Amino acid sequence: MPFVSTTAAGAILADTGSSVVLVRSFVIALVVMAPVALWQWARMRRRRAAEDARRSGTTTEFASLADATTASSGAGPTLELLVAEVGRMAEGLEPGGTTVVEIPPGLTVGGIEADPGVTEAVLRDAIARSGLSVTSSEGSGEKLRLHCRRR
Repeated sequence: MPFVSTTAAGAILADTGSSVVLVRSFVIALVVMAPVALWQWARMRRRRAAEDARRSGTTTEFASLADATTASSGAGPTLELLVAEVGRMAEGLEPGGTTVVEIPPGLTVGGIEADPGVTEAVLRDAIARSGLSVTSSEGSGEKLRLHCRRR
């Protein structure tokens, strides 16, 4: 008889051990996959918002945003604002979509007018980091226009 009870106890412990392994594996999978699921959810939400904005006909333009900031602050448009706007514009574009980034004259950084060469380099870097590539550029007087395409 003791042999039977030992075998039954071993079977119960083995069954409990396998359920612990299953629960532990589920928790590990949840911890690993939760950030990916949240990232995908946020990505789909941004894409839907961009599609809704495109359908309603509302678009954001560099010049209007820079002019609004200039009017409210009384200073020139800031480089920081345009770099942030590059990221927002890139999110709204589908792969292969195009946009034009216009670099207005007199951009400031910390209230001091920035060098045009530095301004262009910083904006080109922001464009590359946001998933866009510059296809062409044209300069007309003081303004520089960068034609970009979503990769």
